[in-house]
Amino acid sequence: MKKAFSMIVLLALALGIAALAEDAVAMRIVTCPEQDFSTLCKPEYDYSFTPDGGVLIELGPNAADPTVQVFKTDAPGADFDAEYYLSNVYRRQVSDSADQVVNPGEYTIITLGGKELPAIMMLYLVEGESRYCLCAYDLQADYFVRYEARCPGTDIPIEEALTALAVAVGNFHPDADYYSH
Repeated sequence: MKKAFSMIVLLALALGIAALAEDAVAMRIVTCPEQDFSTLCKPEYDYSFTPDGGVLIELGPNAADPTVQVFKTDAPGADFDAEYYLSNVYRRQVSDSADQVVNPGEYTIITLGGKELPAIMMLYLVEGESRYCLCAYDLQADYFVRYEARCPGTDIPIEEALTALAVAVGNFHPDADYYSH
């Protein structure tokens, strides 16, 4: 089971990176003046901001559709223990909201959007439906960014969610006005 789960993650990430290159032309600017950052997403995606959640990019109109969340914290990335957070706090948060955790994932370093990020990916059940979540951190000198993708536990949504996540990571800039220059 762990080997199959790892293969799904690697395949989905590879597909996400390939799709990133194909779809680079038509993008929507995502601005977050509240946390002073900007990034990109496909033009058909909606996004909104909440103070506790950052920017939520919705990949479809239904609540069960894939989402990508981007949250910037203005504190040194070196001061944040991503391994502890992902392995303990994040894993517990997902477990508390799930009916059952099928695969708790392992802390790892992934390449996403051209960056190496500490991350964890989990598979869990909610009301009998399987769901994936992937949480990763970009740790910079004077800030860090939490990226999270959640989606149904099937092939197409995970590919779509990881592609959107790769686009958000690869085009992230700590300046809300970056794309207006």
